[in-house]
Amino acid sequence: MSSDTVPPEPVDYPFDRGTSLRPHPLYALLRRELPVAAVTLPNGVPAYLVTRYADVRAVLEDSRFSRAALSKTDPTRLVAYLPPERAENTGSADHSMPYELLNRWFTPRAVERFRERAGQVAAALVDAIRAQRPPVDAVAALTTALPMTVMGELAGIPVDDRSWIAERAPLVVVESEDERSVRASKELFEYFRAQVDKRYAEPADDLLGHLVTAYQNSAPTIAADRLPQLAMRTCLPGFHSVSVTLSRGLPILCRQREILELIREHEDSIPAVVEELLRLTTPAATSLPRLTLEDVELAGRNIPAGSVVVAGLESANHDEARYPNPELIDPGRGAPDHTTFGRGTNYCFGAALARMELQVALTEIARGLPGIELAVPESALEFRRGVIAPDVLRLPIRW
Repeated sequence: MSSDTVPPEPVDYPFDRGTSLRPHPLYALLRRELPVAAVTLPNGVPAYLVTRYADVRAVLEDSRFSRAALSKTDPTRLVAYLPPERAENTGSADHSMPYELLNRWFTPRAVERFRERAGQVAAALVDAIRAQRPPVDAVAALTTALPMTVMGELAGIPVDDRSWIAERAPLVVVESEDERSVRASKELFEYFRAQVDKRYAEPADDLLGHLVTAYQNSAPTIAADRLPQLAMRTCLPGFHSVSVTLSRGLPILCRQREILELIREHEDSIPAVVEELLRLTTPAATSLPRLTLEDVELAGRNIPAGSVVVAGLESANHDEARYPNPELIDPGRGAPDHTTFGRGTNYCFGAALARMELQVALTEIARGLPGIELAVPESALEFRRGVIAPDVLRLPIRW
């Protein structure tokens, strides 16, 4: 390896994702020259960043890389980890959330019950865009409004509260302990605690009502005062993650206009296109940190027991060895083998809902906005900064 091509260790982390729709060019260099790189996390903790697809899969699926050992118990936080000196070097410390209380709401079969309503919401939003004079901000009019409405209705969140939640959701999973993050986390925790308490007093036929009922009818594995945290972990990604994929995915579709034509002519191509958009717009660049429970060799490098490891999800999804011409939407390879939703025991349990929302969104965009294009150069787009899942702040479109 030559010193003028390989960055010195540790490399900078996190890479700034707030300036482009494309992955940081350093990922390609690391995959080629330093696939397991020493990095320093935002809190100063040393870690290893894994960048190749095969190695990322190994980290996500191998139980020697423990997520449970790095769980943090602060009820107001969703994304957190303990520094190595405080983390238990064992898989026995289980602070995970009992998502099985909500599984029946998020299976592919269950999600299909909401497809018709999600389609109605998407169609109404696209029709409202068409009724305006371009340019129109697609973020406010569609990419935020669709998931906010779908998750809001599913969870029983009052209409007047949904925008308030959507504004704060991205800040809860930030990469620094800034004041905005701490305040948003605490405010949302208190909000969901009130919503859970309300379901105790007035049972409801919605997601949060089912959560309370299922908890009461089960052998609880967590204390009741952690239910608001589970409600947050369930609802907030539903408000934000689909918005990230849509806001980052629409410009990609505008680059490859033939994809929207394909969707219009062959509706059965939509699931494959959605998988490609999910691969290309990976909301979180890396996985949550994991702790090695024993010495592990990966990509020819020894990672000692007790090391913090983060898997480069975005890098894996752009690995040329797995995805030739990775910057392009290729419906022919549109299969759910990407790492966007994680893998193994930490697979995103809301994946089926996200896929369904994206499918109905593409259906309605192809139907109602066949000539869609950006009204500004792609280089002029602004992104949310300092968050794990940066979305586009404003997306002017015309058609």
